[in-house]
Amino acid sequence: MAIYDFRTNTYARNIYIYGETTETRFTNIPAEYVEPVKQKAAAVYSEDEIHNAHTNEWITQPEYDDTVAYKYPTEGTETAPTE
Repeated sequence: MAIYDFRTNTYARNIYIYGETTETRFTNIPAEYVEPVKQKAAAVYSEDEIHNAHTNEWITQPEYDDTVAYKYPTEGTETAPTE
């Protein structure tokens, strides 16, 4: 299945910035979008915005950890570890 950027952007914004509904949580988006959404959030949102999403419980600890790993990859790695 193709991954559409407009959907990735929308899911990332709704989860990390708005966190307004449970329909936009990671458990409710197509599985093939989970990692691209984390990658998009890591690329476009500040550390404070990502932390705020975690503080407000819009994302879980593992989701937060994955997103931060994408934002600050370990030296010598291209991507964060997958779940």
